[in-house]
Amino acid sequence: MERIKTQANTLWQLLTAPSTANAYQQAIALTWSIFKETAQLLLYVLFLTVVLGEWFYRTATNAGRNTRTWIETLQHQPTATEAKDPSQLLQDTGKSLLAAGQSSLTQVLNTAREQLGIEAPPAPVAKAPAPVQPAIAPTPTPAPTPTAPTPSDSSPPSDTPTDA
Repeated sequence: MERIKTQANTLWQLLTAPSTANAYQQAIALTWSIFKETAQLLLYVLFLTVVLGEWFYRTATNAGRNTRTWIETLQHQPTATEAKDPSQLLQDTGKSLLAAGQSSLTQVLNTAREQLGIEAPPAPVAKAPAPVQPAIAPTPTPAPTPTAPTPSDSSPPSDTPTDA
């Protein structure tokens, strides 16, 4: 029993020594610093992933749009008098919704770039849309109005040739 008391007393003195408290305080402070720096690194990696994802999305969609435009110009040359069909109206609505959502995405990406110290790319120069000419409906030509026959027109045709 005396050995247990001696060992417990030795352990208690070791735990309550000022050097032990200082060592644990330093260990906790160092562990907190490691945790904080790891969290910051993971946040930067997340920001980088978002920026790279946005770059890939933008590049892929631009390539897809350019390819689609190229194929459409090969297949169909639109005329100025064609009216928009419902699918074109739906497409325009989709483009409007996409443009509305891009502002918030741009703000998030700029914040991520700022945190990473990456300079934001210059804003793309928006192409002015081609002026849309209104569809012109063809004007119907008036039907010829019947006229009253003249006396020279009312004589029956003769079978004998006339000498002129």
